[in-house]
Amino acid sequence: MLFLLLTIGILAEAAIFQVTSYVPPDNNIFYHSFAIAYILTMVSTFSFLDFSKIKNTVLLLACILLWWSGMYWKYLNRMTTRLFPSSNEKITATGENVINMHTYTIDPEASHYEDESTWKEVPGLKSFRKIYLPPSTVAGIQRLETMPVFKNKDAHVLNMTELTPLDYEFGYKLETGPGYPLWYHLGVATFNKQADEFCDKYSRKNY
Repeated sequence: MLFLLLTIGILAEAAIFQVTSYVPPDNNIFYHSFAIAYILTMVSTFSFLDFSKIKNTVLLLACILLWWSGMYWKYLNRMTTRLFPSSNEKITATGENVINMHTYTIDPEASHYEDESTWKEVPGLKSFRKIYLPPSTVAGIQRLETMPVFKNKDAHVLNMTELTPLDYEFGYKLETGPGYPLWYHLGVATFNKQADEFCDKYSRKNY
């Protein structure tokens, strides 16, 4: 019963979260693991689904891998595009048009899209080792490294990005307290009151 209540509670939270947080559209899928765990725990009581048997366990893992294959591929695709770079040609040698995802959905000249095959590591920063970022993001981090303000370990820095290891790399301390959210997502973890406070601090050159 405790396991059931825990699962129901987490799924109810996920349902609310899906309404209050609008991006990305699948941001609550990790909550589903609790439902899966509960279902498997219940069905394992039947003798024909004995997960202590290797065959059943392997079959279960294969089903889960297939189920989430889209998520795995999203990350594997970044590596495969480096090994097998895609062609962006729009017209073949015979004069025929090439129609694929690279020619009709994304125009690099008309957007800020940076092809994942061009992503690279941030040189010299241990916490970003083997983490590939867009070239513009890497260039931005390198510009920050050269700023004299980061030589002051008591500098007040408001980092609203998802580059959370920057405080470790640059040595500044994160501000804490009841007015600081877990992440800066307006309408979800940050609200107008906090936004006004940050704007006020910024106008007073606190950061």
